[in-house]
Amino acid sequence: MPITRELGVEQVTSVALAGSLAAIAGTHRCRTVLAPLSALPSGATVARVETYKPAYAAAFSPSGRRLALAAWDGSLSIAEVEGLAAQGATPLLDGVPLPWVGMPAFDACFLDEDRVIVGGASDDGGWIVAWSIAHARGQVLATTGDGVHTVRASPDGAWLAAAGNDATIRLFRGDDLALVGRLQLAEVSRVPFVYDDDALVRSARRRGIQVEGFEQVTQPSARDDDEYPSVYGYYSAAGPHSVHALAFSPDSATLAVGTQGGEVLVTHVASIGPG
Repeated sequence: MPITRELGVEQVTSVALAGSLAAIAGTHRCRTVLAPLSALPSGATVARVETYKPAYAAAFSPSGRRLALAAWDGSLSIAEVEGLAAQGATPLLDGVPLPWVGMPAFDACFLDEDRVIVGGASDDGGWIVAWSIAHARGQVLATTGDGVHTVRASPDGAWLAAAGNDATIRLFRGDDLALVGRLQLAEVSRVPFVYDDDALVRSARRRGIQVEGFEQVTQPSARDDDEYPSVYGYYSAAGPHSVHALAFSPDSATLAVGTQGGEVLVTHVASIGPG
């Protein structure tokens, strides 16, 4: 907690590491901080950048030379780390709008130095987009029945996995981004979006009160001078089998899955077949 206060990012939404640097994204003034790992306790920073809306995901490219930020407004910002460090402090980091402008982008990862994968939600469900830096163009890889909360590339770049509230893991080939497999964890029922992170919604659910139809519920900031809410809920129809975490093993052969209900599944990538 002392570190996050000194760095001025308040609620931390994402942390990414590359070499000796950490990128820490947070809701306070939509700020992402670049800081040397060795200097974190002192609060020293290399650069502070801001996006138009809070970045929900920060990701470094495999070389560590590029930083991608996927934000609440459905935009993707990509910057050269050396350029950010040279400037020290920048105002807004311009982002390219993804196909669902204004809808939250929940996660992002680099598949290689050129391609950034982003997952998020819309009013109609979820989406997975691949953005090519070289061609300045996005490709919709898939749309889903509900929000996509996590996207992960395997260490060798051979695979891309994505999952979210529909309890389905989708596996893509890294070279051509073809969908090659699905793993359905459970059958889920589609329900309207609610802000699942909000304390009021959780309290209502515990009491058996219907919470469908919430459009925006936020908690006030802990900082008196902060113009942004300290808690940004997300569009969610989350259930116990909703997937919120994915991780590949170092040899890219195994995939670990974490769910909303506290389940942990470990599966071999080769076992995820067509579905």
